[in-house]
Amino acid sequence: MTRDTKNGINSRKLTRKTTGECTNQRKEVLFFADPHFLFFNFSLPTFGTFNFARHSNPMLCKIKRAKSPTLYWALCILTVLFSIDTFAQIQTPQTPTFQQYQPNTPRQNNPNNRNNKQDQQNQKIIQQSQQQQNRQRQQLDELYNDLHEDDRKRTINYNFPSLKHLPQSTIFYKSYATLDSMLRGQRPLNLKKAVYTIENAYLDNKLSYSKFNNQIKYITDVCRQKMLHEKIDPNNREAVNMVIYQIICDTVDIQNPKTKVFYKSYPYTYDFNDFWGREDYTKQFVSKVLKTHSGQCRSLPLLYLIIAEELKTEAFITFSPSHTFVRFQLNNGNWQNVELTNGRLSSDAWVLGSGYIKSEALATNIYLDTINKKQHIADLMADLADEYIEKVGYDDFVLKMLDRSMEIYPNNIIGIMRKSDYYTLLLKYVIDQKGKINLAQLQQDPQANDIYLKRNKMYETLDNSGYEDMPKEKYAEWLKSIDNEIQKTSRK
Repeated sequence: MTRDTKNGINSRKLTRKTTGECTNQRKEVLFFADPHFLFFNFSLPTFGTFNFARHSNPMLCKIKRAKSPTLYWALCILTVLFSIDTFAQIQTPQTPTFQQYQPNTPRQNNPNNRNNKQDQQNQKIIQQSQQQQNRQRQQLDELYNDLHEDDRKRTINYNFPSLKHLPQSTIFYKSYATLDSMLRGQRPLNLKKAVYTIENAYLDNKLSYSKFNNQIKYITDVCRQKMLHEKIDPNNREAVNMVIYQIICDTVDIQNPKTKVFYKSYPYTYDFNDFWGREDYTKQFVSKVLKTHSGQCRSLPLLYLIIAEELKTEAFITFSPSHTFVRFQLNNGNWQNVELTNGRLSSDAWVLGSGYIKSEALATNIYLDTINKKQHIADLMADLADEYIEKVGYDDFVLKMLDRSMEIYPNNIIGIMRKSDYYTLLLKYVIDQKGKINLAQLQQDPQANDIYLKRNKMYETLDNSGYEDMPKEKYAEWLKSIDNEIQKTSRK
């Protein structure tokens, strides 16, 4: 037996090499698995011996008689019958055509079984999703607990971070020391020096004192020449104040009779552009007035009072809602108001006509009260705190300046407002560190609650003072009416 490597099957060599004929010397039997051929195969030894010629179809092999003719033909007939029966059982496959071809489809399952399987899959997906959500919720809870644990361990700052290390803060500390030494009596009370000190602090120590002083001196010299020309007694408080008023609000041209030197001064006008100093903070400065010959309701009265101080006469600053003006006492004991916004002398009735001064404000002396020089310098210290906030920021130094200012001048409405702002922002700073907490939780912290109570106390002080802010649009209308009046007067 050999292996047919071409067809890949086992075959037997049933013939000789040349003729393929049978011989009596060698008997070779072909074994068929079919039952009919089993009979045929096993009957061969009984009926005779046969040789088969090799053929592609073993059923068509030629059968030759070996011994008996009768038996030979009987066997031939049986073989033909067996072959017919066998071939009848074998169906020849047909060549498939495109029309006859049907694709195989998967076996369809029972619908009930399919629905049950889908339900099981859905239940499994839902269960997995719930497990995932539970894990995420647990992780968030752990993170939340960790954060709150960090909050409990974290140190809360109950004061603003110090800004003392900043370079621009140095000059403010020096300015505070200068003002405080005046308030303590360690140096003379000097309004000119105090005003220069706080303005120089904001201007980063770049304001020349000699230039500032010389400009003040020139205005003072013009006043003295006017007093000399009109033979006014320097001790006549009313007369000296009227000279100052005239020099600031009018044009003065005068010659010294001895030296023949001419002195000329032009009026200082109201600057209606950015009078709040929102765009340019220096619009509120006396140094700006000296440079531009224009100012607003803070800087012009300050210049007036500095000149009065240089001439050694009395004049006072007075506050009204969103406004400042000058007041001096007449020789008969009455008070005279000087309104430098329009260069007019005014009365208390005119100031009260604004409608924003309550009786409580008059009783607490926050409005229409004359403050002395020490209180005025204390008020300038509150201005220094405001400049520090604008230039540097909030820290404990702001509170130190405000406390010192209000120690001397407790009715200072600007100081009350700035201190209220301070505690409001400090409370917000503490709450931001502690996270979102309610009032009950805040009050459980003694230090935070102390800040809360101090803020409320400042609010209460402000409410009880009778303070009512004049709306900005109303103040602008009032200033516009003054401007229109000035223009009408100038045309006449």
